[in-house]
Amino acid sequence: MRHIPIHTFTPSDEWQQRAREGTAELLGKPTLGEKLDYIKRNRVIWRDLGRELINHFGNKCWYTDAANYGARLDVEHFRPKAKTVELNVEDYQEASDDLLLKLAEPEREGYWWLAFDLENLLLCAQVMNREEKRNFFPLHRNSPVASGTNPNAWRTEIPVFLDPRKLSDVCMVTYDETGAMRPRVDLTGWDRLRVVITNESFGLSRFQPLIEGRQRMWQKCTGLIEQYMKAATKQIQEDSPDPVLQQQKDDALLELCKLLDPDEPFSSVAASCLRESPYPWAKTLASLPQQPRHQNTSDSSQI
Repeated sequence: MRHIPIHTFTPSDEWQQRAREGTAELLGKPTLGEKLDYIKRNRVIWRDLGRELINHFGNKCWYTDAANYGARLDVEHFRPKAKTVELNVEDYQEASDDLLLKLAEPEREGYWWLAFDLENLLLCAQVMNREEKRNFFPLHRNSPVASGTNPNAWRTEIPVFLDPRKLSDVCMVTYDETGAMRPRVDLTGWDRLRVVITNESFGLSRFQPLIEGRQRMWQKCTGLIEQYMKAATKQIQEDSPDPVLQQQKDDALLELCKLLDPDEPFSSVAASCLRESPYPWAKTLASLPQQPRHQNTSDSSQI
């Protein structure tokens, strides 16, 4: 999972106007069926936003932190627009009535009024969106529940799913050498459960090409750490600032910085590998701010 600083993005004036007009027409439809039909016929509005999001943030899925893993990108509705399906709490041994909202009905009304709302739109690989997450959107047991008659309540809801636009959510996630996503080791209770359910509901540790891609990144990162330490150890043994050894260290650091680039597939895995390293320099490198290489040149045909 990658952090998306959404505050750095402003849609074009044209898109904002289309979204406002679309929402106004949607709100004017008298029945839920007509509203959903209008949304379906005007899906081009959020699809066009996808091109702008890719141009700004690059063509990686915000959940998998990769491009071309899990098929092309969807503009996903974080809160489902048509209907919301109850999560089967029994699938999670750690879940309890103290942690999850258990609804009386298996389905409830979706967040149709947010169909064209920037705050509800993300970039997500099709497999993770359409085959895994689908219409699930669980909430904390004590969360308010928004509806068409109480639409503004969504701002005070307590979602289970992690949101890539929230740094506090992304910081809960780490990876290991197997390619699996997992909760940060110190997490307990509600926070740990959120990572577990997001991972399972989006299939983030189940899709084999994704797992293999993370494994390759971990191995590459581990090899560069070893390259750095081999040169550093030899420097200490020789007790001499050998320029050749120093260049080997610098080369390893430069390559590691490239892996940490936000445009690089699985840069979040590289950061986890460095943070899990026993070496202070590696942990420091993982914490340095990274600037993406792309300058609005990403391939928007991925949408």
